[in-house]
Order: sequence, then C-alpha cells, then structure tokens
Amino acid sequence: DAIPFDLVIPGQGRGTICVSSNEIVIHTPQHHYLPVSKPVEEPAHLAEVLSEHLGDNIALVGKAVMLIPMIAQEFILVFHEGASAYTEHTHEFVDFLEQKGILLDCHPILRLCHHAWDSLHAVKGRVRLPDHLAEAFGEDEVSGSEFSSSWKKVVESQQA
Repeated sequence: DAIPFDLVIPGQGRGTICVSSNEIVIHTPQHHYLPVSKPVEEPAHLAEVLSEHLGDNIALVGKAVMLIPMIAQEFILVFHEGASAYTEHTHEFVDFLEQKGILLDCHPILRLCHHAWDSLHAVKGRVRLPDHLAEAFGEDEVSGSEFSSSWKKVVESQQA
C-alpha cells in the first residue's frame, strides 16, 4: 500500500513509497524494489530499510495531508481560496497529533481570493470568447467592462 510520503533519491528522482509484506517499492522513474524479511510496520524499521538499501542521503517528503504541516512549520502558506481539498484533513491530522501530545509549531495558512473576472473592467478593447463562453454570454465578443459586470449573472443562469 502507498503511504503518504514520497522518497527523494539524489540523482534518481522522487517516487511514492509502497509497502507490502515482503518488499518496499519506490516508484521513481527507475523503480527500486527493496526486499524485507518481515513486514514494515514502524517508522524506525522503514528508515532502517531505506538507509540500508539507498544510503543516508535520501529525503522523506510528505504528500497531501502530511505535506502542509511539514511546510507550514517553516513558511507561511498562501493558497488560492479554493485550493487544496486536503486542508480540512490536515487540520484533523494536526489536531490528532496534539491530542497525542505532539505539538507542531505551524505558521498560518492564508487564503487568497482573486477577483480576476471583476478586474477585466480595466481592459480596453474587446475579448473574443471561446465557443462555450460565447454561447453562455450570447455573444462572440464582449468588452472587458461587459464581461466584468455580467459574468456572475451568466454563471447563475448556467447553473439554473
């Protein structure tokens, strides 16, 4: 089964780690198959097997739920307002760790809201719309001002 970490092997790439009862597979461009004598069930055992086969110059990188707190301990994260569907699960994960006495010193995650379509009012000239938008707007071309003032109504009409 894949675990929520990738392994970075210098000069060989980054790959998802899959653990089975008799081997660990690293899905780098050139897969690594690491045999194990017993199932890997503890982080220390995983670290031992990885360093035994691949050396100590490797890096474990969290994915999805794990990646956010790993980065947030060093940096303030800025996401688009709708980005990262994993954020809620990340909060649950961090809360779980805190309940177990593991406190992470994470910087905040900021949500950035862009108003790109509203900003088109500043565009002088007309915009040729792709077919699906031309159909929704009822015109092949609109001015930036027309687009910015009507796009929300067009979206609502398409959702109805």
